[in-house]
Amino acid sequence: MTEVKEALEFQKKELFFWFDGQMKMKDKTIAKLKQQIQDMREQHEKEVGGLRKELKESHAILKDTKEEHQESTARLLKKQKTYEDGIRAITKEFRAWAQMRDAAQKDWAAMVMNYNPPAQSASETPSLSTPGSSPGSLTPKTPSPPTHNPFRADHQHHPTRHSGSSLRLAHPPAGSGRRAAQVPNGKTSPPNEPGSDSKVGGYARRRYSARRARRPPRQPRRPLTEPHDDAEEDAGGFLAGEIGEEDALPATPSGQGQVT
Repeated sequence: MTEVKEALEFQKKELFFWFDGQMKMKDKTIAKLKQQIQDMREQHEKEVGGLRKELKESHAILKDTKEEHQESTARLLKKQKTYEDGIRAITKEFRAWAQMRDAAQKDWAAMVMNYNPPAQSASETPSLSTPGSSPGSLTPKTPSPPTHNPFRADHQHHPTRHSGSSLRLAHPPAGSGRRAAQVPNGKTSPPNEPGSDSKVGGYARRRYSARRARRPPRQPRRPLTEPHDDAEEDAGGFLAGEIGEEDALPATPSGQGQVT
């Protein structure tokens, strides 16, 4: 019995020590868990506090951005209104100018249609030979009708009034400072004709034509087969297309040797 009691006492002590150890371990574990929970709570509060702070800053930035956006929108609307007002004013001025332009064009067209220059006599503006007439002959120029209007769109320029013969304006009008231009073929071009750099107007042209009309007509050219002396040949004959005596073929009774 004594041994049984001692064994029970020993087991009882061991159980007490084990239970005490378990209780102490439990307290340590509970304290450790509480500390971990506290640390996690503090970390969470710290993170949440930072997030709240960032959220407040974001709200403030958003508020400022919204105000700036409203101000920018107001400025843009004001500028847009200013531009629209300017465009309306410019459009109004342009329409007024277009009306004035149309009225001026109508007035100008009416003035052009009613324009009647003074009639010119046929003796003042004779013309030289035309391509179809004999060289050197003078043909009177048909005067323009009273309704001739150089400003009309259907106005046709007159044909060349001068032939290609060697002509030069002896005394150009004062203030012109130019004489008839020299053209590539060695001949002179009358004033205001193609190839001329003269600035002489229509007045000098009429005087030029009248002076040419008072000259006696030139004699017709001799046939190419007719022998003649070189001393009698004028200076402009060769330029007009004549050939020398040595180039002419001898005339025969049968007509052979003539240039065709």
